[in-house]
Amino acid sequence: MSGGRTPMSLLDRFWSKVDDSGDCWLWTGSTVNGYGRIQTRDKKLTRAHRISWEIHNAEPIPEGLVIDHLCRTPLCVNPAHLEVVTSAENIRRGVSPSVVHTTKTHCPSGHPYDDTNTSRYRGSRRCLTCRRTQEATRRVRRSNTRAAS
Repeated sequence: MSGGRTPMSLLDRFWSKVDDSGDCWLWTGSTVNGYGRIQTRDKKLTRAHRISWEIHNAEPIPEGLVIDHLCRTPLCVNPAHLEVVTSAENIRRGVSPSVVHTTKTHCPSGHPYDDTNTSRYRGSRRCLTCRRTQEATRRVRRSNTRAAS
């Protein structure tokens, strides 16, 4: 090895980049898209929370599953805040606009999204009460425009 340096183990490199002074153990090393990353022995960049889960559980993440941050802090590598779940479950637990929208029970005007008052259009829910009101308003405007001509 040139320079006489002994390379640090993955475990030592991992811990050198963790601030475990709080409830969340925050990754202080390299990041991408808000998540910590670390280079493994085979020179592959891997998300730090995945390495943390594998270190603390002494086994690889099961095929087809992902790690969910229960604390909703992407830089957290505290294994107590990490859970193995399906990708679908991870998305359902998320806070993306699409997830927030699907959990709404009423339209912006307060009408319920239920079987009798909801239609689907291009993958989105539409309030039928609001749609009827919009159509009636459009018809009135159209007839007023024609009468003025």
